[in-house]
Amino acid sequence: MKAAGQSVKLGLIVCQYCGAWIDEVETEKVTVLYGACRDESCRSKTRREEMNDG
Repeated sequence: MKAAGQSVKLGLIVCQYCGAWIDEVETEKVTVLYGACRDESCRSKTRREEMNDG
């Protein structure tokens, strides 16, 4: 059991393209955040979407 005052990592960052787990973050409730992992194919998809939106 965790001692009082220690935070718990309830947030998860997931790649929105391949579903890979990227990192855990400290949040007050269970949260899933989406981003792009370091895989080049996922990063290039991000760039293409930004160009299409602008």
